[in-house]
Amino acid sequence: MGRVPPEDFVGGPLAIVKNGDIITVDAKRHTIDIRLSEKEIQQRLTNRKQPKPRYRKGVLYKYMKSVSGASKGAITDL
Repeated sequence: MGRVPPEDFVGGPLAIVKNGDIITVDAKRHTIDIRLSEKEIQQRLTNRKQPKPRYRKGVLYKYMKSVSGASKGAITDL
């Protein structure tokens, strides 16, 4: 099971991952790597369009607007 942090919605590295991409997670080194060339990464980032928010009101909208990124604990009460 994984999670999609806010960074991905706004264009973080996981936003360009596609089905079939090879991703390596190394818990000891605390790294997540995708097996793509720098050229492919840059091309995907350039061609990426930010999706429209799925929610426009309600609890999930409030959560979406207030949750912090993973580097800040993915919490809502900063």
